[in-house]
Amino acid sequence: MKSPEDVMSLLGPPWDYVVGSYLYPLRLFTDSAVGDPGETADIIRSFEIGGFVVSVTRSGGMFVPQPPDLQVPLGTLPPDLFPRRERFALRISQAFNLLACELSTQGSPAEPVSPMYIVRGNKRNGRAVVIFGGAAGPPIQTQRQIGALLELLTPHWQMWPTVPVALLDNAGSLRVASALAPIGEALPALVAGAYHQYANQELAEASADAWIVAERILNRIWDSYVGAFPADRQKRLSDERTYSAAVRIEILHSVGRLDDDAYRVWNDARTARNGLLHRGVLSLEGAKAVMAAMCRAIQLATGVIPAEPSMSSPVLW
Repeated sequence: MKSPEDVMSLLGPPWDYVVGSYLYPLRLFTDSAVGDPGETADIIRSFEIGGFVVSVTRSGGMFVPQPPDLQVPLGTLPPDLFPRRERFALRISQAFNLLACELSTQGSPAEPVSPMYIVRGNKRNGRAVVIFGGAAGPPIQTQRQIGALLELLTPHWQMWPTVPVALLDNAGSLRVASALAPIGEALPALVAGAYHQYANQELAEASADAWIVAERILNRIWDSYVGAFPADRQKRLSDERTYSAAVRIEILHSVGRLDDDAYRVWNDARTARNGLLHRGVLSLEGAKAVMAAMCRAIQLATGVIPAEPSMSSPVLW
């Protein structure tokens, strides 16, 4: 399979109905050169994630079977078909974001998957690709939906960066993501978003996502601390207007729940976050501070030291 025509043959029957999306930016999980575009569609791993068996292709495609009751039936469409598909797409995106989070904390940032980018695909002979893109409503990034397929029809896929397969295997454990999700359902997506946006120098967005993660974990530490007090006192201490992040950081440090380094990191992040939200001050140093607090919070919550966030540079001219 070395020509665009051969790649297109993946779109023809017989096939199994699947739905999915791609890790973005696009990448190849491989330890050697890939010369055949068809190999990029090879399913190289399957993981149990969020109640689904997720098939992962060499090109970072993530696919799950499309339930029969969500396939287009013969005759009149059931009136609740599309709302049910939307709910299913939301569940799938949450599962995919667990993997995106895990890869991001291992140094391979991946943009969170929105339900908007969950699309129809075909699976056949151990390979899977998306086959459909588009939406009803305002314009969207169809490149994010079907870009992988379109690039397989050109030599562009040969420019995708490569990632060791071992990194995907390690990510399949979901050590970080599975520990963060019970703290806050959105945390895995926020972590992935912070890493991805920071890598792309989207400093405001990265700072916002990272601070939400850091503060949510700070609140979990606070809840653990006050949980030993009588119920009436717990109620007073749970008032976030009185016991703000600043106050909680001070108290948790004074009672030994935060060490000196964590105390410094969280305060630096809080200062940067307040400068951004209240005065519109945006800086690289501020974004670094908030990302550092997020990483320290992840370490405290999971026992895993996440990869240090890195930033791409476009200055190649």
